[in-house]
Amino acid sequence: MLQAVEQEPWLEEMDIRSFETFDGTRLTYYVTGSPELPPMVIANGLGGNMMVWRHFLPFFAPMYQVFILDYRGLFQSGEAPSLQDYTIPHHSRDLAELLKHENLINPVLVGWSMGVQVVLEFLRENPNAAKAFIALNGTYGNPFRTAFHNGILEKRFERIFKFVKRHWERIIWLRPHITKTALIHGFIRSIQLAKVAGRSIDKDAFYDMTCDWIHNNLEVYSEIFVQLGWHNAVDVLPSLTVPTLVIAGTQDSFIPSYVSKDMARRMPSADYWEIPGATHFCPIEFPHAINIRVKHYLSRIGALEVKALAKVA
Repeated sequence: MLQAVEQEPWLEEMDIRSFETFDGTRLTYYVTGSPELPPMVIANGLGGNMMVWRHFLPFFAPMYQVFILDYRGLFQSGEAPSLQDYTIPHHSRDLAELLKHENLINPVLVGWSMGVQVVLEFLRENPNAAKAFIALNGTYGNPFRTAFHNGILEKRFERIFKFVKRHWERIIWLRPHITKTALIHGFIRSIQLAKVAGRSIDKDAFYDMTCDWIHNNLEVYSEIFVQLGWHNAVDVLPSLTVPTLVIAGTQDSFIPSYVSKDMARRMPSADYWEIPGATHFCPIEFPHAINIRVKHYLSRIGALEVKALAKVA
């Protein structure tokens, strides 16, 4: 369960719901904001939960009714019927089922990291189903080929996660130790040194996210990671007419900014914005800059309705 409920007043306003998706998998999702407002749906990164959006959600809840889905097999959602049912198309179809279940018309779609690929796959099948697309720290596919600016690592990533799939149960005993504050903050420091995260990262948000992440089934998590590496939606980009804001961090070593820039260049209706000094965790490194820029973009393209602006005022 979420670790920061008592510390985060905005979490108390979240409505926790669930539904059964197309193959019988029970999915959990979270809702904040008035149903009178236009819809916004967030597709998270792999391993991310609501705590990644601890600054984003309170900012946009007065303007949108915001939905966040836990991916199948992760966090509070149920596991799929088989280990073969964790492909990116499965996740994108879950997204479509959520929109259908809640009767959401023309939502603003927000994707972070893996969520960008999930949204692109969704738009392949539903090209006119979104009002706008905000793509943070993402690519159109095969992310391991460019991770850390080194295509040689692609096969190594796959081997690592196949190993974890086979042996994950042997490390379950580590869970109580991993959630110790000192250990997590030491881990944060190490990924900062490796330039996977920046100095301005919200350590509290990262800690809360980690405390939830460690309870995931690592066999499922590893399978999703492998499937993520195989997925590619580059063919979708040239025909994508949804107004899109692509956001990248200049210090993102997992999805280098040149990859996001290339993705934006291939999309006929995309704007591109780089955040100097941001890494792959820019939603909890530069949240206020992102909030203002995204709000300005949505207002400029007419995706922020007058009644929502009045509610904010």
